Amino acid sequence: MPEALSFAGLVEAPLVVTLYQRGGPSTGLPTRHEQGDLLFALFAGHGEFPKAVLASGSVEEMFEDAALALRLAWRYQMPVVHLADKHLAQVQKALSPFDPEVPPAEPKTAEPEPAFPRYRLAAEDGVSPFVPVGAPGGHYWITSDEHDEHGHITEDPELRVSMMDKRLHKLEALRAELAPEVMYTHYRPEAPLVVVGWGSVKEAALAALEEVPGLGYLQVRFLVPFPDLGEALAGKRVAVLEQNATGQLARLIRMEAGVRPETLILKYNGRPMTIEEVTEAFRAFARGEAGPRVALREGV
Repeated sequence: MPEALSFAGLVEAPLVVTLYQRGGPSTGLPTRHEQGDLLFALFAGHGEFPKAVLASGSVEEMFEDAALALRLAWRYQMPVVHLADKHLAQVQKALSPFDPEVPPAEPKTAEPEPAFPRYRLAAEDGVSPFVPVGAPGGHYWITSDEHDEHGHITEDPELRVSMMDKRLHKLEALRAELAPEVMYTHYRPEAPLVVVGWGSVKEAALAALEEVPGLGYLQVRFLVPFPDLGEALAGKRVAVLEQNATGQLARLIRMEAGVRPETLILKYNGRPMTIEEVTEAFRAFARGEAGPRVALREGV
C-alpha cells in the first residue's frame, strides 16, 4: 500500500518492496507480463520522502539487486523498491554456481540511552543512528506525524524544514556513493545510435544488437536516483524500448535528462518481447523508418 511507503519514509524505517509487474490496469492481465508500474514505483506515497528504485534486467541481476536493495535500505534507513516483472519472476534458467552469501548491511546504530534522539539532525548524510528495536535501555517515539529529534509530534515550521532537508539529503548521499557502472550499463557506447531500456527487455535487446551494426544499448538499472545520461546520449539518435503503452521510461528521460527520444518501441499485449521482433524494430530505427512509435505484437 502506498501509505506504507510514506510511513517508512517518514519514520526512516528500512523497507524493501519487490514489485513484480503484470498487465494492468486493475486485475488486467493477471497471468501475463508488462512493465506498466514504473511511474507508480517512482511516485507512490503521500508527500515527499527519499526512496530508491532499481530494476533488474536478468535472472542473475535479480539475485544481485535483491541483496543490494537490502543493503541500501539498511544503510540509508529508507524504502527501496526492487522492480521485477512476470517474465523474470517465473522464468526458469540454469545458472553457473555463485556465492549466495549477502554482505552485511552495516546499519548506523548507537548505544541505548534514555530519551534517545532517534532523528538527530547532525548526520552529514541524512542518516541518523538508531537503537535496534528491543534493545534494553533505549526508547524513542515513532509517529506518522512530523516530529522532532526524539520523535515527538511537531508542526514547528523551522523544524519541519530541517527534518525534510535531513531526510532528502539521503538521496544526495546515495547518488554520491553509487558508481555510474552500477546505475547503468552501456553496450557499444561508441555507436551513433542508442536504444535505452530497463528490466527484462535487456536479453532480447542484446541478442538483437548483434544483428544491427552502429547501434548501442543502454540499460538503466537505477531509476531513483536517476543516472546522469547527458554524456552517454549527447549527439546520438535515441530510441526507448519498454513493455508498456505510454513510454514511461521515455517520460523519465525527458524529465531527468532533457532528451526526447526519436522512437518509442513498445509492447503491451501481455507477452514478452521476442528477439525477432526487436531485431526488426532496431533495423527500422537504424534506417530512420521506424517513426515516433512502434507497437510490437508477436505472441500467442
